[in-house]
Amino acid sequence: MMTWRWTDRVALGCFVMSLLLLLAFHLSPLFVEQRGVGSEEVTYGWMVWPAVVGDLVDFENIDVEIAGPSFALVLGVALALTSPFVIPTLSRNRVLWWFMLLASGLLVTGLTGILGSIMFRDDPLMGNDHLGVGYLWVMTFPLPHLMGVLFVRQRPVVTK
Repeated sequence: MMTWRWTDRVALGCFVMSLLLLLAFHLSPLFVEQRGVGSEEVTYGWMVWPAVVGDLVDFENIDVEIAGPSFALVLGVALALTSPFVIPTLSRNRVLWWFMLLASGLLVTGLTGILGSIMFRDDPLMGNDHLGVGYLWVMTFPLPHLMGVLFVRQRPVVTK
């Protein structure tokens, strides 16, 4: 039986915040395209998954600029969904903790960096597309996850 320290509770709160931001990404507009006067087409976050899976399955025509964020999104979802349940294991297994820290750090630098550079560059291919608030959520959900991993503290292994 594990007793929860305050750092474990803070880590759990950070992991839950990461999950909530990921949920907000799926339910918020990602792109808004103006189709004329008073007409617009909205792409929500959950609508990107067929493209993400298609990018990762098509190995012959792989484009690194597109496959990088797609792989990072899949990694981020996997980390966000499993992390609240592995806090006791992370606190006892330092190899797993370092793996989780490395994956979360790469996710922050990769996903946030790539998507941030796309957001701030002037891309003429975007046309009338405008980024929605879902873009902000997908860029920020890795940050509380990384904070949560950093709050998990090592426990001594007790053998009986």
